[in-house]
Amino acid sequence: NGFPQQHKYDKTLKLQTASFCRGGRARARCTAALEREIWEMVHEDMHCAQAWYRIFPTRPTHEYTKKLKDSPHFASSFTLADKLMFAWLEAGWEPNHTHANGSVIALRTFAAMDSAKLDKPASVKLGG
Repeated sequence: NGFPQQHKYDKTLKLQTASFCRGGRARARCTAALEREIWEMVHEDMHCAQAWYRIFPTRPTHEYTKKLKDSPHFASSFTLADKLMFAWLEAGWEPNHTHANGSVIALRTFAAMDSAKLDKPASVKLGG
């Protein structure tokens, strides 16, 4: 188990991704493999040192991400997984956590699903 803190948020993470991928007015239609990619990204974020950060994909607030998405040349090369990750990040859910001694400390996450965030229309089209 490379992600020893996942027991603190794993159940809620899986509820969140189920809603995102398959629930109600789901923003994305994920395969099981794509849903596991979301889990992996969340686990990496919750188990990294503060000196580490994800450079791609990022939330659209990062200037270089916006430039990539606005460029037809680069945007046309995004994979289905890239587009899915952008949509997941735009939803804005992450486990409760804090930072201490240069590390991420995941906290128990029992939060109810925020369906308003997950059900809003995606600005990233997953198809075509």
